[in-house]
Amino acid sequence: MNIFKNIVHLIQDTTDIPEQDDAIIEWAKDTTENEMIFNIYTFAAYVSTVNNFELPQKKAERQELKKCIKIVFKDAGIPLSFLGTKYLEAILLDNYNCQINHKIREIYEEYAIRFKVEPLKVERAIRYITDSYQNKLQSYFNTNTRITSKKLIFLLQNEIEKELKSCV
Repeated sequence: MNIFKNIVHLIQDTTDIPEQDDAIIEWAKDTTENEMIFNIYTFAAYVSTVNNFELPQKKAERQELKKCIKIVFKDAGIPLSFLGTKYLEAILLDNYNCQINHKIREIYEEYAIRFKVEPLKVERAIRYITDSYQNKLQSYFNTNTRITSKKLIFLLQNEIEKELKSCV
């Protein structure tokens, strides 16, 4: 979950922002603190949706995506019981297509917050998969180059997209 989603959820959980537009305006005008909270809330909600940080998905679409991710993991020979698989699944479910240009360290940090662990633990769990299954991954993705964590995420995304298209 990214920082903007966290901010939106935190504000929703800890404040009593009214539901109706007129009441929201009155509430925001009530105190400077309310106005600041409302401005932060609106900005975070806007950024999380406009920049593809939060693409609303229907439950059926998300279940289909989850199913395709597991099929690709199985085909690639990645055991579903590994902790790194859980982290990879979360990253892929959140559609990192637009964000693959981020440094991999930022991805580790974001998911470490989400799973309440240290970023190093996320990095190690995913690296364990790339190191232990390097030969299987190289043969599955038909490449001779070393597959790093970032490459693995990118390659898995491509395979999942193909799998989704073949299911439709």
